[in-house]
Amino acid sequence: MPFLPLQRSRRRLRRLMVPTVVDVFFLVLLAASFVTPSGLQSLLADGDTGWHIRTGELILASGRVPVADSFSFTRPGAPWFAWEWGSDVIFALLWRWKGTAAVAAFCGVAISLAAALLLRRGMQRGAGLAPALAATMAAVSASSIHYLARPHVFSILLYTVAIGWLQEDRVRPSRRVWLLVPLTAVWANLHAGFIAWCATLLLLVALSLADRDWARARRYTSLTAACVLASLANPYGWKLHRHVVEYLGSSWIMDHVQEFQSPSIRSEGMVVYALLLLAAVAAAARAERFEAALVVLWGFASLRSARHIPLFATIAAPLVAATAASWWERAAGSTGRRSAVALFREFSLDLGLAPRASAWLAVAGLAVMVSLPAAGFSDSRFPIGAVERNLALLTPAGPAPRVLTSDQWGDYLIFRLYPRQRVFFDGRSDFFGPALGADYRKLLAAEQGWRELLNRYRFELALLPHDWPLSTMLDGEPGWHRVYGDAVAVLYAREPANKAMWCRPPGLHSAGERRSPLGFRHFLRVTAMQVLQPTFSAVSYTELALDLAGWKPGRWDVFNSGFDGERALGGVGFPAYKGEHRSPVSCSCWIGPLPPHSQTLFNPATADGGANLARDLDALPATPRNSGCVPVRRTSGLPLLEAANLAPSELIGLAAPRRIPPMLLKEVKNAVRS
Repeated sequence: MPFLPLQRSRRRLRRLMVPTVVDVFFLVLLAASFVTPSGLQSLLADGDTGWHIRTGELILASGRVPVADSFSFTRPGAPWFAWEWGSDVIFALLWRWKGTAAVAAFCGVAISLAAALLLRRGMQRGAGLAPALAATMAAVSASSIHYLARPHVFSILLYTVAIGWLQEDRVRPSRRVWLLVPLTAVWANLHAGFIAWCATLLLLVALSLADRDWARARRYTSLTAACVLASLANPYGWKLHRHVVEYLGSSWIMDHVQEFQSPSIRSEGMVVYALLLLAAVAAAARAERFEAALVVLWGFASLRSARHIPLFATIAAPLVAATAASWWERAAGSTGRRSAVALFREFSLDLGLAPRASAWLAVAGLAVMVSLPAAGFSDSRFPIGAVERNLALLTPAGPAPRVLTSDQWGDYLIFRLYPRQRVFFDGRSDFFGPALGADYRKLLAAEQGWRELLNRYRFELALLPHDWPLSTMLDGEPGWHRVYGDAVAVLYAREPANKAMWCRPPGLHSAGERRSPLGFRHFLRVTAMQVLQPTFSAVSYTELALDLAGWKPGRWDVFNSGFDGERALGGVGFPAYKGEHRSPVSCSCWIGPLPPHSQTLFNPATADGGANLARDLDALPATPRNSGCVPVRRTSGLPLLEAANLAPSELIGLAAPRRIPPMLLKEVKNAVRS
């Protein structure tokens, strides 16, 4: 007798070490679908993975869950629910370990584990291997539309675990069902799918009350209340539940976000989904009430919104497997015990007698995570080439230009360029809301008013897919020109002449208007002080610049600057004429304060005398543009002086060209003498 517990432990250990059908299925599905380079890349087909990783990085760096946006220039600092913060942290840690391949592989492991548990549930119901395997593969095929490296894979896995434990408890009550309470608390910090779990529990309570099964009603009412309370253990409390309900009920989300729309029965996976739906509805007629109600609930939800298909498949697969097994049993009985139908059924039942997993399942998952092939976002789906070849335009030394791009590519820009670049719109459709979403769709389709929207949001660059109508429109739009194009993306830049001023205070006017009272000689004197007296201190140099230019606090002249198509532009020193528009050049000084998200410069010179220098200025070498409210790199061989006694938002910098044209040097000398 004393050795009985030890013998039981040894038997359990031996069982854990013997591979099972469930283990083999898990490994085959994982190896065939998710751990090859193409399989990993298919999981990275959604750009949302990028901003989830960056959100996790923010949390790890700050030690706090974000409550305000930091990724966009359209709603900076606006309240934001990062409801999947736990998933984001996991993704960020995986990314630090082995890059995006680790994130994709982890999600592949979670999906394969959910499928293996679904197979196990089918065999537990006595369906045998063949019907359970067929139903599980149908569920996998139907759900593949949402097999992406995003936090919802946690809901796919956790809903499979939770519904399995609940169904087992309804057959044989046990204390294990109360583990669903801490599971719900964890779930609420990983993905909003915990709402679907709470709805499932509420449905069970309602049916128990309708059946007047008071014992079950008390048990599952207590379980439901405990799980709902546990879901409040998140950084946002009950406000998260309100936000999720509003999000799911948003008509704009339903109408315009693809995964919330009804499925299109065209692809192979969607045809399988339709067949699984028909089979589940037929099987529900003979199922017990709770399971039938779940089929109706999630079947209707999946028809209304494709994102609910994985939840429906989780309910439907075991039911369809059990119904198919029952039909097979009747067919085998009518053909005789020695018929091929009966023998194959016996073989299937024998293979399904051990519906369990072993330690090899965990070993296989860890082995896959350790030995990963390299994988990242697809360069045929995302503008990887366009971004890498135009980093100087997208992330200049000064304030970043405003970029118009798609929501998916906005996600990628967050991943690749944050914090040097903010986005107009990204995959967080619940955050941006209907108004901004409507503007985004107008720009996407180049609908009436798109030009006004380009000006309102002050876009400086447009990184567009070829199939956007706006791409075709910008090809012929005055003031915009193409600076890059490949098979995936095209990049447009706005010409300086079409750039709007942030403000136009008295005394500074655009071409054709009243001239500024600030003279060209003042600018030449300031430039001369840098050329001839580079050893001036920042303080005295600042005072001299302000005195010569006649600047007074509150009288700042602030401009946006851009690109002339060939030359990266710096501050506006004086105008040089190219074609029919004015092009600033890199012989400049600039003064703040600087408005956010802009290339900000001031123009102490006017056209007086500038036109005579156009020929010499065109001979200047191209230089990177310089501006901003942070110290700027040199734009020439001469040092860039900054005012050390001013706040960053009141930065003053002066720069001279690398080579002074003879005519300009003569004007400088004359200005100094006078």
